[in-house]
Amino acid sequence: MKKRIFCILMVMLMIGNLAFYAVAEEKNVTMLHNCDTAFGGFVVENDAQRGRCLALHFNGQGRDFANSISFSPINAKGCDTLVMEVYVSEPAMISNIKQMYVEITSSGTCDQMETAWAAHSVLGSAKLKAGWNTVYFYLSDSGATNGDCDLSAINYFRIYAEYNGAALKGQVLKIDDIRMVYTGGYDYSDLSFEAYRGDNPTVDIRIEGQDEPDLAHRHDNITVAVGR
Repeated sequence: MKKRIFCILMVMLMIGNLAFYAVAEEKNVTMLHNCDTAFGGFVVENDAQRGRCLALHFNGQGRDFANSISFSPINAKGCDTLVMEVYVSEPAMISNIKQMYVEITSSGTCDQMETAWAAHSVLGSAKLKAGWNTVYFYLSDSGATNGDCDLSAINYFRIYAEYNGAALKGQVLKIDDIRMVYTGGYDYSDLSFEAYRGDNPTVDIRIEGQDEPDLAHRHDNITVAVGR
Protein backbone atom coordinates (compact mmCIF):
# COMPACT_ATOMS: atom_id res chain seq x y z
CA MET A 1 0.00 0.00 0.00
CA LYS A 2 2.78 2.43 0.96
CA LYS A 3 4.65 1.57 -2.22
CA ARG A 4 1.55 2.28 -4.30
CA ILE A 5 1.01 5.64 -2.62
CA PHE A 6 4.68 6.52 -3.15
CA CYS A 7 4.43 5.67 -6.86
CA ILE A 8 1.31 7.81 -7.25
CA LEU A 9 3.02 10.75 -5.56
CA MET A 10 6.09 10.40 -7.78
CA VAL A 11 3.95 10.38 -10.93
CA MET A 12 2.11 13.51 -9.74
CA LEU A 13 5.42 15.22 -9.03
CA MET A 14 6.81 14.37 -12.48
CA ILE A 15 3.68 15.59 -14.26
CA GLY A 16 3.61 18.80 -12.24
CA ASN A 17 7.25 19.67 -12.86
CA LEU A 18 6.84 19.16 -16.60
CA ALA A 19 3.53 20.81 -17.31
CA PHE A 20 2.05 23.12 -14.71
CA TYR A 21 2.58 26.79 -13.92
CA ALA A 22 0.72 29.20 -11.67
CA VAL A 23 -1.78 31.58 -13.19
CA ALA A 24 -1.73 35.27 -12.37
CA GLU A 25 -4.64 37.06 -10.82
CA GLU A 26 -5.63 39.61 -13.44
CA LYS A 27 -7.09 42.92 -12.33
CA ASN A 28 -8.00 46.09 -14.26
CA VAL A 29 -8.31 44.12 -17.49
CA THR A 30 -8.20 46.39 -20.56
CA MET A 31 -8.75 44.71 -23.93
CA LEU A 32 -6.50 45.93 -26.74
CA HIS A 33 -7.78 43.53 -29.40
CA ASN A 34 -10.25 40.67 -29.01
CA CYS A 35 -8.90 39.02 -32.18
CA ASP A 36 -12.32 38.84 -33.81
CA THR A 37 -11.08 40.84 -36.81
CA ALA A 38 -8.11 39.94 -38.97
CA PHE A 39 -4.88 41.89 -39.39
CA GLY A 40 -1.62 41.23 -41.20
CA GLY A 41 -1.23 37.57 -42.16
CA PHE A 42 -3.58 36.42 -39.41
CA VAL A 43 -7.02 35.19 -40.46
CA VAL A 44 -10.11 34.80 -38.30
CA GLU A 45 -10.94 31.22 -37.34
CA ASN A 46 -13.52 29.61 -35.12
CA ASP A 47 -11.57 27.62 -32.54
CA ALA A 48 -13.30 24.83 -30.61
CA GLN A 49 -11.97 26.17 -27.29
CA ARG A 50 -11.72 29.92 -27.80
CA GLY A 51 -14.35 30.69 -30.41
CA ARG A 52 -13.29 33.43 -32.83
CA CYS A 53 -9.55 33.99 -32.78
CA LEU A 54 -6.69 34.79 -35.15
CA ALA A 55 -4.60 32.10 -36.84
CA LEU A 56 -1.43 32.09 -38.90
CA HIS A 57 -0.88 28.94 -40.99
CA PHE A 58 2.70 28.39 -42.13
CA ASN A 59 2.75 27.17 -45.74
CA GLY A 60 6.49 26.59 -46.05
CA GLN A 61 7.21 29.99 -47.57
CA GLY A 62 8.68 33.17 -46.12
CA ARG A 63 11.35 34.16 -43.66
CA ASP A 64 9.69 36.86 -41.60
CA PHE A 65 6.42 38.64 -40.90
CA ALA A 66 5.38 41.92 -39.35
CA ASN A 67 1.68 41.85 -38.52
CA SER A 68 0.32 45.04 -36.99
CA ILE A 69 -2.95 46.77 -36.20
CA SER A 70 -3.75 50.38 -35.32
CA PHE A 71 -6.75 51.45 -33.26
CA SER A 72 -8.13 54.43 -31.36
CA PRO A 73 -6.11 55.24 -28.20
CA ILE A 74 -6.89 52.89 -25.32
CA ASN A 75 -6.19 53.86 -21.71
CA ALA A 76 -4.43 51.05 -19.83
CA LYS A 77 -2.70 53.27 -17.29
CA GLY A 78 -2.07 51.39 -14.06
CA CYS A 79 -1.59 48.04 -15.79
CA ASP A 80 1.75 46.28 -15.48
CA THR A 81 1.46 43.29 -17.83
CA LEU A 82 0.53 42.53 -21.44
CA VAL A 83 -1.32 39.22 -21.67
CA MET A 84 -2.43 37.15 -24.66
CA GLU A 85 -3.69 33.66 -25.35
CA VAL A 86 -1.28 31.79 -27.63
CA TYR A 87 -1.91 28.51 -29.43
CA VAL A 88 0.91 26.42 -30.90
CA SER A 89 0.34 23.21 -32.82
CA GLU A 90 3.45 21.83 -31.14
CA PRO A 91 5.94 23.49 -28.74
CA ALA A 92 8.97 22.48 -30.81
CA MET A 93 7.86 24.85 -33.58
CA ILE A 94 9.19 27.77 -31.52
CA SER A 95 12.76 26.56 -32.08
CA ASN A 96 12.32 27.43 -35.76
CA ILE A 97 11.46 31.04 -34.97
CA LYS A 98 14.76 32.92 -34.84
CA GLN A 99 13.28 35.91 -33.11
CA MET A 100 9.83 37.27 -32.33
CA TYR A 101 8.89 40.57 -30.76
CA VAL A 102 5.56 41.68 -29.34
CA GLU A 103 5.19 45.46 -29.39
CA ILE A 104 2.78 48.16 -28.22
CA THR A 105 3.12 51.85 -29.02
CA SER A 106 1.29 55.12 -28.50
CA SER A 107 2.67 56.60 -31.72
CA GLY A 108 0.48 54.69 -34.16
CA THR A 109 3.49 53.02 -35.75
CA CYS A 110 6.49 50.86 -34.89
CA ASP A 111 9.81 51.99 -33.38
CA GLN A 112 8.39 55.19 -31.92
CA MET A 113 7.23 55.40 -28.30
CA GLU A 114 7.44 51.62 -28.35
CA THR A 115 7.43 49.09 -25.53
CA ALA A 116 8.48 45.63 -26.71
CA TRP A 117 9.20 42.14 -25.45
CA ALA A 118 11.44 39.42 -26.88
CA ALA A 119 8.66 36.87 -27.21
CA HIS A 120 10.98 34.15 -28.51
CA SER A 121 12.59 33.95 -25.07
CA VAL A 122 9.26 33.97 -23.23
CA LEU A 123 7.71 31.38 -25.54
CA GLY A 124 10.33 28.75 -24.93
CA SER A 125 9.31 25.25 -25.98
CA ALA A 126 10.05 23.98 -22.46
CA LYS A 127 7.30 26.25 -21.09
CA LEU A 128 4.65 25.82 -23.76
CA LYS A 129 2.23 22.97 -24.18
CA ALA A 130 0.57 21.99 -27.43
CA GLY A 131 -2.66 23.93 -27.66
CA TRP A 132 -3.59 27.12 -25.82
CA ASN A 133 -1.30 28.88 -23.33
CA THR A 134 -1.81 32.11 -21.38
CA VAL A 135 1.32 34.22 -21.81
CA TYR A 136 2.34 37.11 -19.52
CA PHE A 137 4.67 39.86 -20.71
CA TYR A 138 5.68 41.93 -17.68
CA LEU A 139 6.49 45.62 -18.19
CA SER A 140 9.56 45.15 -16.01
CA ASP A 141 10.94 42.80 -18.68
CA SER A 142 10.26 45.09 -21.65
CA GLY A 143 12.50 47.35 -23.69
CA ALA A 144 11.83 50.78 -25.18
CA THR A 145 12.51 52.23 -28.63
CA ASN A 146 12.50 56.03 -28.99
CA GLY A 147 10.58 56.44 -25.76
CA ASP A 148 8.22 54.21 -23.80
CA CYS A 149 4.67 53.58 -24.90
CA ASP A 150 2.23 55.89 -23.11
CA LEU A 151 -0.02 53.35 -21.44
CA SER A 152 -2.84 55.87 -21.25
CA ALA A 153 -2.95 56.09 -25.05
CA ILE A 154 -2.01 52.70 -26.58
CA ASN A 155 -2.98 52.75 -30.26
CA TYR A 156 -0.82 50.16 -32.02
CA PHE A 157 0.10 46.48 -31.63
CA ARG A 158 2.56 44.45 -33.67
CA ILE A 159 4.06 40.97 -33.78
CA TYR A 160 7.34 40.84 -35.67
CA ALA A 161 9.20 37.58 -36.34
CA GLU A 162 11.98 36.03 -38.36
CA TYR A 163 11.56 32.32 -38.97
CA ASN A 164 12.49 29.27 -41.01
CA GLY A 165 9.50 28.96 -43.33
CA ALA A 166 10.35 25.52 -44.65
CA ALA A 167 10.81 24.06 -41.17
CA LEU A 168 7.49 25.52 -39.99
CA LYS A 169 5.43 24.15 -42.88
CA GLY A 170 2.13 22.79 -41.61
CA GLN A 171 2.39 24.47 -38.19
CA VAL A 172 -0.22 26.85 -36.78
CA LEU A 173 0.11 29.87 -34.50
CA LYS A 174 -3.07 31.34 -33.02
CA ILE A 175 -3.64 34.34 -30.76
CA ASP A 176 -6.63 35.63 -28.83
CA ASP A 177 -7.63 38.34 -26.33
CA ILE A 178 -4.64 40.69 -26.36
CA ARG A 179 -5.05 42.68 -23.16
CA MET A 180 -3.33 44.81 -20.54
CA VAL A 181 -3.80 43.80 -16.91
CA TYR A 182 -2.56 44.56 -13.42
CA THR A 183 -0.99 41.62 -11.57
CA GLY A 184 0.62 43.55 -8.72
CA GLY A 185 4.16 42.90 -9.89
CA TYR A 186 4.15 39.24 -8.90
CA ASP A 187 5.97 36.71 -11.06
CA TYR A 188 3.69 33.70 -11.39
CA SER A 189 5.38 32.13 -14.35
CA ASP A 190 7.93 29.76 -12.86
CA LEU A 191 5.97 28.16 -10.04
CA SER A 192 6.01 24.44 -10.67
CA PHE A 193 3.91 21.78 -8.95
CA GLU A 194 6.59 21.14 -6.34
CA ALA A 195 9.13 23.93 -6.33
CA TYR A 196 9.23 27.66 -7.06
CA ARG A 197 12.03 28.60 -9.46
CA GLY A 198 11.73 32.38 -9.32
CA ASP A 199 14.04 34.99 -7.86
CA ASN A 200 12.31 35.67 -4.57
CA PRO A 201 9.76 33.06 -3.43
CA THR A 202 8.90 34.90 -0.21
CA VAL A 203 7.72 37.89 -2.22
CA ASP A 204 6.80 36.66 -5.70
CA ILE A 205 4.39 33.83 -4.95
CA ARG A 206 0.72 34.68 -4.64
CA ILE A 207 -2.27 32.45 -5.23
CA GLU A 208 -5.24 33.76 -7.20
CA GLY A 209 -7.66 35.64 -4.98
CA GLN A 210 -5.14 36.26 -2.20
CA ASP A 211 -3.45 39.54 -1.39
CA GLU A 212 -0.27 38.15 0.15
CA PRO A 213 2.23 35.42 -0.81
CA ASP A 214 1.22 32.07 0.63
CA LEU A 215 3.97 29.45 0.48
CA ALA A 216 1.94 26.88 2.40
CA HIS A 217 -0.78 26.81 -0.26
CA ARG A 218 1.30 27.54 -3.36
CA HIS A 219 0.04 24.40 -5.11
CA ASP A 220 -3.57 25.67 -5.20
CA ASN A 221 -5.22 26.97 -8.36
CA ILE A 222 -2.54 25.66 -10.72
CA THR A 223 -3.10 26.04 -14.43
CA VAL A 224 -1.00 26.35 -17.56
CA ALA A 225 0.58 29.77 -18.00
CA VAL A 226 3.93 31.01 -19.17
CA GLY A 227 6.01 34.16 -18.92
CA ARG A 228 9.53 35.26 -18.21
